[in-house]
Amino acid sequence: MSTSLASQLNALKAQSTSAPSQRKLASFVHDPKVAAKIDLRTTFEHAKQALDHLCAMDGALDVYHTSLLHQSKVQAQFHRSLLTKEENAALDVELGGLLDALSPYFLLPPTHQVLEYLIRRYEVHTWNVEQLLGATLCYHESPVFARLVTILDLGKAGARWSFLEPVKANNVPLLRANLAKRCFTDASIVRFIYDAARRIGSKNPKLMALYTLLAMEVVDKSKITDQILRWVLPNVFDGLRDRAYPEHQLASYMIATKLASKATIAHAARSQLVVAIAKSAPAHAQLDALLCLIGVVQAQPFDTLPVDALKHMLQYDDVPQLLRDAMDAYDASKFLKLFFAAVVALLAADPAAERIFFDVVGELQSDAAPYMEDVVRSVLTQAHAHSKANDVHQRVLVHISKRYADKLDAGLNALLQELGDESDDETKAFFVAFVAQTFDGSSAAAMHVPLAESGLSLLLSLDHPNADIRVNALQAVGKLSAFDEPDVLLRRLNDDSPAVVVAATKIGALLLESAAPLALLDAVAHAVNQRATDINFKAALSALLSFVTGPFAKKHAGFDNAILDILLVFAPSSWLVATTTPVIEFAKWVGFLKTLQHPFGQALKAPKDLSAIATAWSQVLKANTTLLETVQSWAAPTPFRHVALPYLAMHVLFLARKDQPAGVPILMSLVRDAWTTVNASVPIEGIHRPSLVHVVEMVATIMTHESNNYDDALSLLLHAAPKYFEVVQPALHDTLAKHSWSGLLTSLCRLVHRADTHERATVRALTLVAVMVECNPTALKLADLHHVMLTLLVAMHTKSPAIRKTAVQGLKPLAKVSIDKLDRAALAPYTKAMLALAHVKAELTMDHQYITTLCHDLVDNQGLDVTWLKAIVGAALGKSSDALSVPLKLRAAQVLNVLAKVEHVGVWESTLTWFSHTIASVHSSETAPVGVEDRTLLKQLVSHYLTNWTKPPKAVFDAILAALSTAGLAPVHKHIALTMPAAWYAGLSPAHQSTLVAALVQLLRSGEDVSDIGSQLLPRLQVSADIMAKLLHHTKVNSWAADVTCVLEVLPSLLPHYKPTELEALLTPLQHILTHFTQDKVSEYSVQMVLTVLHATCVQLPKAATEATKAKASHAKTLVELTMQVVEATTSPQTRNAALLFVSSLVDLYPTQVLHSLVPILSHASNLHMDEYSFHVLQEIVQHAVPYVTRDTSPIKPQQFLQTFVAAFDSIPAIRRTELFHVVLSSLAVNHEDSLGLGLVLLLHSMASETEARRSSFCHTLAELFSPEQQMRALVFLVETTGHLQDGDGAFVLSGSTDATVAYLLSFVPLHLQRKSLHLQILDQDAAALQEAYLGLAQALLLYLRRGADHDDDLSGFAMDGMHNLQQLLTTPGFVAVIGELLQHDDSVIRRRALTLFNERIEETEGSLTPEEELLFVDMLSDLSDALTNASDALVSDLQMALLSVDVLTRFFAKKHPTTFLPVLPTVLTCTTHANGHVVGSAFVCLSNLSLALGPAVFPYVPKFFPTLLAALEGSIESTDETHTLQQCCMVALRNFTAKFPQFLVPYLPRMLHLLFLPTLTHAQVRVAAQASLTSLAHGMELRNLLPALQDMYPVCCGHGPDALVQLFDLLSTIVASMDRTAVKTHLTNLMRFFLMAMDGRRLHPVTFAADVVEDKLLQAILQLVLKLSEKQLKPLFLKFVSWVDVVLPGDAAPSVARQAVFFRLVVRLSDQLRSIFVPYFAHILPQCATVCEWGATDLVNTDEADGFFQRPTKKQKTDKNSTSAADKTQVVLYVVQSLHGCFVHDTDGFMDKEKFDAIMPSLVDLVELAGRHPDIVSVVVKALAHLAWAAKNDLLWKPMHHRLLMKARSDDAAVRLATLQAIEQCYTVVGEEFLAMLPESIPFLAELLEDTDADVEALCHKVIKQIEEISGESLDQYLTA
Repeated sequence: MSTSLASQLNALKAQSTSAPSQRKLASFVHDPKVAAKIDLRTTFEHAKQALDHLCAMDGALDVYHTSLLHQSKVQAQFHRSLLTKEENAALDVELGGLLDALSPYFLLPPTHQVLEYLIRRYEVHTWNVEQLLGATLCYHESPVFARLVTILDLGKAGARWSFLEPVKANNVPLLRANLAKRCFTDASIVRFIYDAARRIGSKNPKLMALYTLLAMEVVDKSKITDQILRWVLPNVFDGLRDRAYPEHQLASYMIATKLASKATIAHAARSQLVVAIAKSAPAHAQLDALLCLIGVVQAQPFDTLPVDALKHMLQYDDVPQLLRDAMDAYDASKFLKLFFAAVVALLAADPAAERIFFDVVGELQSDAAPYMEDVVRSVLTQAHAHSKANDVHQRVLVHISKRYADKLDAGLNALLQELGDESDDETKAFFVAFVAQTFDGSSAAAMHVPLAESGLSLLLSLDHPNADIRVNALQAVGKLSAFDEPDVLLRRLNDDSPAVVVAATKIGALLLESAAPLALLDAVAHAVNQRATDINFKAALSALLSFVTGPFAKKHAGFDNAILDILLVFAPSSWLVATTTPVIEFAKWVGFLKTLQHPFGQALKAPKDLSAIATAWSQVLKANTTLLETVQSWAAPTPFRHVALPYLAMHVLFLARKDQPAGVPILMSLVRDAWTTVNASVPIEGIHRPSLVHVVEMVATIMTHESNNYDDALSLLLHAAPKYFEVVQPALHDTLAKHSWSGLLTSLCRLVHRADTHERATVRALTLVAVMVECNPTALKLADLHHVMLTLLVAMHTKSPAIRKTAVQGLKPLAKVSIDKLDRAALAPYTKAMLALAHVKAELTMDHQYITTLCHDLVDNQGLDVTWLKAIVGAALGKSSDALSVPLKLRAAQVLNVLAKVEHVGVWESTLTWFSHTIASVHSSETAPVGVEDRTLLKQLVSHYLTNWTKPPKAVFDAILAALSTAGLAPVHKHIALTMPAAWYAGLSPAHQSTLVAALVQLLRSGEDVSDIGSQLLPRLQVSADIMAKLLHHTKVNSWAADVTCVLEVLPSLLPHYKPTELEALLTPLQHILTHFTQDKVSEYSVQMVLTVLHATCVQLPKAATEATKAKASHAKTLVELTMQVVEATTSPQTRNAALLFVSSLVDLYPTQVLHSLVPILSHASNLHMDEYSFHVLQEIVQHAVPYVTRDTSPIKPQQFLQTFVAAFDSIPAIRRTELFHVVLSSLAVNHEDSLGLGLVLLLHSMASETEARRSSFCHTLAELFSPEQQMRALVFLVETTGHLQDGDGAFVLSGSTDATVAYLLSFVPLHLQRKSLHLQILDQDAAALQEAYLGLAQALLLYLRRGADHDDDLSGFAMDGMHNLQQLLTTPGFVAVIGELLQHDDSVIRRRALTLFNERIEETEGSLTPEEELLFVDMLSDLSDALTNASDALVSDLQMALLSVDVLTRFFAKKHPTTFLPVLPTVLTCTTHANGHVVGSAFVCLSNLSLALGPAVFPYVPKFFPTLLAALEGSIESTDETHTLQQCCMVALRNFTAKFPQFLVPYLPRMLHLLFLPTLTHAQVRVAAQASLTSLAHGMELRNLLPALQDMYPVCCGHGPDALVQLFDLLSTIVASMDRTAVKTHLTNLMRFFLMAMDGRRLHPVTFAADVVEDKLLQAILQLVLKLSEKQLKPLFLKFVSWVDVVLPGDAAPSVARQAVFFRLVVRLSDQLRSIFVPYFAHILPQCATVCEWGATDLVNTDEADGFFQRPTKKQKTDKNSTSAADKTQVVLYVVQSLHGCFVHDTDGFMDKEKFDAIMPSLVDLVELAGRHPDIVSVVVKALAHLAWAAKNDLLWKPMHHRLLMKARSDDAAVRLATLQAIEQCYTVVGEEFLAMLPESIPFLAELLEDTDADVEALCHKVIKQIEEISGESLDQYLTA
């Protein structure tokens, strides 16, 4: 454990690092203001819980519980900036692992909590930006990612993330398009994502998917360069090898495919890529690998497929199927070509190649045909090259010939044509002989041998374009004994040349032997159908028909029907106008038919025309019924006959109708289809009129002689189109004249009602009816009149205006009819009705619904006689339903629809007989289903029975009762339930009502779907309670339980209408039912129903105001006992729930009786399975019971009530547990304010060690469901209960309580106070309203702590922890009062904890305190001062805490209240001399902060304590690690003193500087404080005192090492930067002396100055001084530097190279900073620059030569005895060239004239020779030369430089030539078009370089030429080639 002093020092360390204020914390989850109120511990707790949640999903995260998220990490105070580089690196590795592990879960809220802690604790948003981005960039389009970016320190992450600044500024997601756009310009982002994806792996495949998308987009939209290939290809190869990461492999496949399609890859690379793809394919991704392979091969210029790739492919599981799938998806033509070639090449070496070839060909089949020609050529070529392996080649050829014979020939012929020269005769002969040998002299060999006439093989000759050659080929085939390629011959049967077809039929024997019968017949049929009308093929068609009816029919029996179909193609039978003449004459056609062995062929003798043939075939049908299907098939095309012959089929069937009645339906079907088709689509002009008349005559004849088809035939003719009807009418009139007048009229009426009758036919039928009635009115009978009238009524109700109009027109003639034996009076009702209808013609025509309204008005309003309506209804319904056909039933339904609004009871009384008869027939035949038409009629009549009577007569009631009592009429029953009105039911007598209800209940029991009876009808009828009570009485009938259950189902819907007295009356029969149900074995459903009804009845009853009477109490007790029996006996959760729900309703009626049994009820309920409804039931019991439990008279107490649920804690389902306890405690809280506390006590008391975590967490969650005030009250109850249990005073009794119970109770308080959810609840509440609750808890904790020290220290610790957490909630006065109490405690630990709380509270709330609250804190200073007075006697820990508290008060309040803090100064000063180092350190820190706050008041004490401080600091440096803390404290104090009054510390300056520059100050915090002290001295000390001291420190720092010098020069730079002009002028000389002395450090202290950073810091200081100077001051200063560098030191022959190095580095800095201002100063150093370049071009070139024996030394080499190392000279040359480059770049005023140009140019150009040895120098030289040309601005000066450069292009060193080209390229880039003047001279050199042996030189030369062409606008090819 860390001590208090360590905590204090850590807090000081955190303060000293200038960390941001807590109120401005970066937060990922919260708003910054909210985050400032949340401490780190709370954040840690949430992160810990979140990590637990994530560990449940990913166990690998569990390791971070013991590392980054360990409890110890929260207590330690540290800052990342104070850690060493190694410590930060180790921490970064650990954080990176956690961030990578969290990557898959980034969008989940638990991950946000963990990240929030990492941001607060480890500042990952600043130090680990790239690791965060690597883990989360795949979510860049999510708002969560945008929120994360807003807090990232992108500047620290590097420039490449600058594109995220808009995301950070606007808090908007990063679009994929923007990310891809950035990747185009910076490919390192793609590589970064790839590294992250590889690192995180398959845990988050989204990263690899993002990399794939971006990489493909970069490849797709960028120009592929070597730079792109250098990162893409290695990634692809790595991914291909990564079999453990399938997503990585798949990404590589996709990128490789895209890359191959965008750029041509080098041969070696693409071959290696293909092999790698084939080799790396795992079993599950072989298709993906193959698709990638195909993509690469298709896109790249492959000539052959690499053999290694093929060998790996042969190992795949199913290569043929893979290739098939690949071909279905993509174009693989090139790949397959190369694949087959590679397989053929491998045949001789690998047996597997042959197997793969056969399998692939077998799978691809016809898709492989395009490649077989090349395969044949390859096989033959391989056979010629590898004669020893010819067996396998022959097997391959044989296999090809079986599938692709034509391709075999094509391949062979193509190969022979390539070998056309005579010199290749031997090879050609080999190929022909090899093929002949392969097929072993069989017919197959002959097929592949060239034919003399064509020069091609016989097989190819059969498909030759020349018909004569095809004929010759067929003749040659005819000479063969066998032929293996029948498909070729079958194609010739449909040849476009008749001669070829005839020749093909001549080899019919060969066809019959080689071809399959069906295939041969199909080929003949196809040829015949295609050429049937072509006169040029007359002979060919005859030959084909002769062949198929002759040799074929003899060879293959059983195809007679097919041959007949082929011959019928030429049948002269069609009712369409013929367009062509048949090619085959009728006689010849008949001859072919007669040769058939078919019955139709044998029946023909010598027919003269088609009628004769039809007659003969109709005779055949008499004896052979099976031929009906054959004749029927003629009406449609068949595969062998492509023309339809419906007329022929109808003709034959018509002639055979009498002898073959089965053909009549077929005939009618054919006629209907053909007639409808022709009417709809063929104009009358296209019809063969005699055939059409013949068909009409057929139909008319059928009408006359076939009564069964009369209506169909009549409808068909009436349906004819207008043009066709003109043809139909004569035949129709003749037929109708021959038929019965009455029968025709009835048929026409039936047509109107038929649903399938077309509108046109209906109109014509109505017209004919009107005509018949008008022309012959005396022939009409009464029955006919009824039919006609109902027909017209129905027609007027249709939606068709044409039909309605026609029907209305038929009314007038109908009104004039006279019927025999009936006088005019009898016809009067009919006549009046017709006239009334005719009077409203227009309305009837316009609205189809008007007829229903009119009928209602005529009968019900105008009182028209209903005799006609009764007659019509009677005619429509008939005598019974059995007497009606389905169409007549539909007609009756239509009639009833017309009369739907008629209410006259007389009309409907006439239907009762029909209704009763129909119901009786249904009842008598229970097994026969009732038709839809019958149900429709019954429902229509029921509607009238139920609506037209208010007091229904017995006949109507009997009809309805009969309908309800008849099974099988469920739709009718449902209709009754929906339509029966309450008034109708009320009009019944009580006896009828009871009978009806009984029938309805019985219907419910029948099992029909009549739920509407129970749910709608009975409640609507308001059945009385008496009737229901009678139905509930017990009987001895076996079905009593089922009947009562049905009643119970209905009863709940009736209860709301009953009075309380009626409800109480129902309880007795319900109790009896429950009694019988518990005794008898009834279904669970029945028990549930009675319990449900009991519950509903009790709910409707009013609550009991007083105690129940004795009788009622006994009644209630019986009900409860019965219910408990049900609960204990049942296994059904539904039954149990119903019983418990009933108990809940009993509580309000009989509370005393129920509460006596409540505990066992609850115990039983809590231990059962609890679903959603079970929980609802238990909730109902609790809510009803709790008000009575809290009464004084209750037999059970709240504690006993709660204990019931606590005891059942483990058995209650976890998902219901929290909600159940919340309901219980919430209900109790209404009348018992400590219910929550009591519940928590009981729950915590029941905990065991193994359930502690689970139950404690449950208690926290449960408490948070209540308000903060209630939670505080509960915590007070816990604290008080703890005291009572410890004292045993009996105030609270908890059986079985132990010390563990007390610990559980008290430890719960601090844990709950620190929960985040409680704090969030408090934020939403009024803080002032909660203070009383906080103070109550604080008072309880204080009372507990005052109990004395004899109690357990752990318990006191829990109480203090609770106080610690509570102090954040208390107001300042309350907090101060509590702290004051705690500081008086006898226990030092409690006192220290109180001071800790005090300090933390000040630091957290300082910015929000009011002046009054500040004074409350300041007043505590006197108590602290008293604690410091007796420092020698006090405990060290107490002194430390007191000093820390004084320090905290000082920092926050001393400036506002200085007089209060003055008296404490001497006391603190006394502590600086304490014997304990920790106390001394704390005292100095406190004293320094007092100095910062009080200022001048401390000055008199400086001589007293400052020497002591320095002595303590010196002692700590020389001492061991024990005083390391003292060193930190003293250095912090020194920093504060130097910051406050540095001018008073001049006497101690040397001593301070010696301390501050010591290299032994290694601790990070000490170094930071020391640097801050130096900065304070630099800004606060006068220069006249400070500069001499610093000069004196220079030798000391040189001895200390580079770090000390860097620190010294940094300090000097700071001093110079803060100087004004006056100070610069005053101290310039001293500063120059110091700088010149320091610039000699490279020479005098080479080891110390070896690090460039030392010299960089020195030059930075000099540069700061230069920027302060005027030009007048700058020139002498610069000349001083020049003279200093030109001095030749004693013992040297030339100026010092070391001085030159540092001087020219300074020149580079000055040139970069001052730009054009500094250019004129180069006039003073240009000679020196030229000299350095000269010896650089000579000395450095010869440095690396192996042997310099014959070299002649230069003058410099002769005189320079003390030579300098080549490395030093190299640096000097580099700095000089960089200086010159800066001069040339910034020369805008013509500084580089000819003289200067000539002086520097030659040596500068000669430096190009260093390209091979010093490329870094030459790279700058190239730029310098280009800018030199730009600065010169004169082509006369360019020419010598250009010429000198070109001569370097002929150097033997390729690097020099390359550098020359780079220089020329730069010249054109910088100078531009003006430099084209140098082009003529460079042409020969460029031409030479185009053919350079070095590839890089050649490539760059091409690039330079292209650049020149772009500038000039013309091509250089003509000059270069010339």
